Amino acid sequence: MDNQTILQYAEGVFDYVRSIRQDLHRHPELSFHEEWTSSYVEAQLNALSIPYTKGFAQYGIRAIIDGMADGDTVVLRADMDALPIAEDNTHVVCSEIPGVSHACGHDMHTATLLGVAKILMQTRSLWRGRVVLLFQPSEEVWPGGAIRMLNNNVLEGISPKVVMAHHVMPGLPVGHVGFHSGTYMASGDEIHLRIHGHGGHGGVPHLLTDTVLAGAQILVALQELVAREVPADIPTVLSFGRFEALGATNIIPDDVYLAGTLRTMSEEWRARMKSRIREVVSALSSAFRVETNIDIKDGFPSVYNNPKLTERMRESAISLLGSDNVAAMSVRTTAEDFGYFTQRYPSVYYRFGVGDSGNVHTSQFNPDEESLKTSVAVMLSGTLKMLSE
Repeated sequence: MDNQTILQYAEGVFDYVRSIRQDLHRHPELSFHEEWTSSYVEAQLNALSIPYTKGFAQYGIRAIIDGMADGDTVVLRADMDALPIAEDNTHVVCSEIPGVSHACGHDMHTATLLGVAKILMQTRSLWRGRVVLLFQPSEEVWPGGAIRMLNNNVLEGISPKVVMAHHVMPGLPVGHVGFHSGTYMASGDEIHLRIHGHGGHGGVPHLLTDTVLAGAQILVALQELVAREVPADIPTVLSFGRFEALGATNIIPDDVYLAGTLRTMSEEWRARMKSRIREVVSALSSAFRVETNIDIKDGFPSVYNNPKLTERMRESAISLLGSDNVAAMSVRTTAEDFGYFTQRYPSVYYRFGVGDSGNVHTSQFNPDEESLKTSVAVMLSGTLKMLSE
């Protein structure tokens, strides 16, 4: 199938894809609660006569499309969950669920995958191999739907040549896509610290153990780990967004609570940082005569793009869109549970531009639906390229 034909097919399913996106956008569901969304996807697959199996990670779906003959297998994944964010009601299409919205574009991802599925069904006589469609719940909340689907053996007996996924990219113009080879996104672990001591009157600190001071010293010392121990060429972030000390102007509380996130692009340094965090917390707890409970929750692993396959996807996109419309993406210290797929299978995760849409995870996020033409065309083109080589 040549590039012009691919673009024509993408144009041909645009109204279908846009209507799906709008239906999904009006009915967002939070992670682990995608019952309506899953049923909606089922209905679309039934209408397209695509066989599927449901129930992976509760609401996940696996569908399979076979071409005209045996060949390689390509897996395409789209996430389906929304966020607990009240949407700005000036949007043309708005969420009908109070306090919940598709503020990260997963409605765009799911709609795109269904559009690609429709074209693949229409053109089965033109390609060989197998395409597996994964509609994944619960990307936004730890432990995520990816690892749960994998643990439910969603790809058992399947040996994919590549697993592919994409994501909306605010600020990248409509009609553009972006790629990055190698480690692209960071791991994301949660750090929870509870500091316990014997609080009391702030005017007599010598009679108590100052949990607030201990917490402050621990916070500063942990920040210095990144500044002084991690090599400069390994992007690493250690941020604390919560410091809870429920005392008063003259009351030192018995308990202080800190919560933060560790993000890094190196699995080696991920392990070393977690070890050093425990060492520093233990040493300072002893120094300040407090007891500290530390809980580090292992989050999503880094997203690693197979260089060879990413280059193939990039070449496919350049052939389809022109080199001016294909960008080189910088590494990101945001996290994505697609990293679990990249740990096990050759994978490609890329971005498609949605214009000046506002940032994701905000109430103002409003992607340009014209970008769905590009998202469908690039995913279809890349899939067919992978199957033909």
